[in-house]
Amino acid sequence: MSQSQTDKLGFGADELATYLTQKGWVKDMVLDGRASIWHRVDDSLAEISVPSFTLRDYYARMLDALFDLQEFEGRDRESIRRDIVNAGAGLLTVRVKGEDTSEGLIPLRDGIVLIQKAKDLLVAAAMSLTAKKRHFQGRLADEMREYIDSVQLGQTEFGSYVINVVAPAKEFDLSEVASDEGIASVLFQNLVAGVEALHTATGASQGEVSRNAILLEQAVKAGASINMCDSLLGFSGQSRSRSFELSLSVPQGGLFPRRTCSFSFEQDRIAGLQAAIEYFRDDYVLRNRVVEGFVKHLSRPTQDEHGKITLEAFVEGVERSVNIELGPHDYHLGISAHDNKRMVRCSGDLHVKPRGSVLLNPSNFGFVNPDEALL
Repeated sequence: MSQSQTDKLGFGADELATYLTQKGWVKDMVLDGRASIWHRVDDSLAEISVPSFTLRDYYARMLDALFDLQEFEGRDRESIRRDIVNAGAGLLTVRVKGEDTSEGLIPLRDGIVLIQKAKDLLVAAAMSLTAKKRHFQGRLADEMREYIDSVQLGQTEFGSYVINVVAPAKEFDLSEVASDEGIASVLFQNLVAGVEALHTATGASQGEVSRNAILLEQAVKAGASINMCDSLLGFSGQSRSRSFELSLSVPQGGLFPRRTCSFSFEQDRIAGLQAAIEYFRDDYVLRNRVVEGFVKHLSRPTQDEHGKITLEAFVEGVERSVNIELGPHDYHLGISAHDNKRMVRCSGDLHVKPRGSVLLNPSNFGFVNPDEALL
C-alpha cells in the first residue's frame, strides 16, 4: 500500500482490531496469515475480515472492512473511520465556561492561549514520565517532542467553548518507563494521575496550601508540577475568571479498552492552582502561625535599638530558617534566649521563601517555657 493510501485511510489493521474489540467483536480465526476473521456473539451472521498488511490488495480489503462496518452499524463511513483512528488514541477535551463563551465563541487571544496550554499540559505529563519534580525546565527528548508535535486538534464542539485534542496511538520505545503499553496510554495515565492529585489537593485546600502540604507533595509524586498547574491555569483565561472542565480518555486493553475521567475546576480550585504554584516554588504566606525554635543568629545595626534574629524552626514538618525583626525589648529577650539556649515562640504571618522565611507582623514574642530559671 502506498504512503498516500495510508495517509488517506488514517488507520491500519491494529487500529481496526482495537476498534472491533471495543465494539464487542471477537476474533475467531486467522487465515494463513492473510487475514483475521471477526464475528459477534449477538449476531452470528455479522463478519469482518481484517487483512494482513502484507497483502498486495491490502488497501482495497481495508475499504471492504470499512464498508462492512458501515452496513452493520448503519452510519456514515467517515464517522466510523474517525472512530477507528481514535480507538487507540488518548483524547483530551477542554470545556471553557464563562459569560463571554456562552455562544460557543471565545476571544481570539484566549483561544490561541487555550490551544497552546493544551499542548503544554501534554508536555508537562511527558516530562514527568521518567522523573517526578516540582518544576521542569529544558526541552523534551527529540523522539518525545516529535510525538507531541504529531498530536492533532480535533473537531470543536458547540456549547460554552470546547476543544478536542487527539494523541495518536504510535509505536514508541518506552524502556525508560518500564512499560509495554502504547505511548498514548502511558502518557494519558500519567496525565490523569497528576491532574487527579491536583484536583484533590486544590479542592481540599480551598486556596490555603498550608492545610494540604501533604496532598501537594503527593501530587508531585503522582506527576503534578508547576508546569502542569500553569497549563491548567491557562484554561481559565488571562483574568482567571473562567471555570473549565477537563475530560481525559485513556486507551487501554482487555475487557476495559478505554477509561474516561472528568475534572471540573471552578473558581476555588483555580485559586488553589495558583496557591499550589506558590507552594511548589517555596514562595507563599502562612497566615496566623506560631513559630517555635532556637535562636541561631542575631543581627543589629550599630546604634539601632531594633534587631533581627534567626530561628531554626519546623514549619509544616520541614526545618526552616525563620527571620524575625524585633523591637528593643524583644530583641534583648532574643539575646538572652540565644545565650542560654532557650526555646522561643512568636506569632505572625510566615512568608516562606526558597532561601529562608520571614515572619511578618510578629507579636507575642517570648520563651516557650517562661517559668524556667535562667542558667
